[in-house]
Amino acid sequence: MSSYKLRYFDGRGRAEMIRLCLAATGANYEDIRMNFEQWTKFKPSTIAGHMPILEVDGKQLAEADAIAKFVGREHGLAGEGNWEMAQIDMIFGICTDLRKELFETHFEKDEKVKAEKIEKLKKEVLPKFLDIFEKILESNGKGDRFLVGSSVTVADIVVFDVLDLAASKGLVDFKEHPKMDCFKKKVAELPRIAEYLKLRPNSNM
Repeated sequence: MSSYKLRYFDGRGRAEMIRLCLAATGANYEDIRMNFEQWTKFKPSTIAGHMPILEVDGKQLAEADAIAKFVGREHGLAGEGNWEMAQIDMIFGICTDLRKELFETHFEKDEKVKAEKIEKLKKEVLPKFLDIFEKILESNGKGDRFLVGSSVTVADIVVFDVLDLAASKGLVDFKEHPKMDCFKKKVAELPRIAEYLKLRPNSNM
């Protein structure tokens, strides 16, 4: 069995969906949370010069989406056939767009601009993405519990992660999207995910 080491800062960021994917598989891994000084020393030895990084039996894999999909393929959470895998790729791309909006707002330094961005997230951005995710959920011909196919995939986990992050900031209201609220709760209640959520460190972002 492969040995995994996941390296990132002490926060959710781009690594949290990977931690959730690893948790969902039950895989053993070392969750290495680095401070800035440690990262500065480690950075020259990395492939791409940024984290997260997954070390698999001593070999490095960079880019969060690639890592999450690799974990999914290794542990049966990557969908069945080219169509389901393409759907998963699509969902990852949509989540990247939403995560970018969330991160840009979080790290905005101008307080007035930040307040405007928060309002836009609440009233326009999040409702738009919830509509998209709900359409994908409803279009799954194998049931409306999961986004792709008839069992959990990394697509469900990455959508859960980005919605969970938005919800933790008070940015999302599920009142108009009860199916997505139900979806989020179902993923959170998956036994291994529930155990991880119960034990994970508190983090601002």
